[in-house]
Amino acid sequence: MSQARIRTEAGLTLLEMVIVMLIMGVLLAVAVPSITKTTARANLDTITRQLMADIREARERTMAEKQTYFVRFYPDVEKYKVFKAGGSDRWVEFPAHIDLTSTNFPNHEMYFNVITGAPSRGGYVTICNTQTSEYRYVIVTPVTGRVRIDNTPPEEQ
Repeated sequence: MSQARIRTEAGLTLLEMVIVMLIMGVLLAVAVPSITKTTARANLDTITRQLMADIREARERTMAEKQTYFVRFYPDVEKYKVFKAGGSDRWVEFPAHIDLTSTNFPNHEMYFNVITGAPSRGGYVTICNTQTSEYRYVIVTPVTGRVRIDNTPPEEQ
């Protein structure tokens, strides 16, 4: 009578390891672009919301302190600053791959009326994510100074 040998050794063969590594590589290759796009979209939304909040704060401080606050945009260097005449500046720099594309404010600057809070004029700021080619528009309504964010330019609405 011959006895069958029972294999009791645990472990993986080289072939099994290679197959597992290939599967992990494929999964990683699929997941990384999705994560990158999600992060890029989050950066765009974050800086857009920050700009909206800064414009609103400039309006509120103008009315509360009875001193004119300005928001000046620098599309060439991807920055903007919030300041009051004779006061200190607060600069905000856009993150990598997020561009301050354009504004339609005269001299890329806006300010608010100290009594009514109305902006110097209505307008918008265009912000672009260069990785995903997505745009956001921060729109300031004339007369009321309402600030909102949209995905489409004001002319197309």
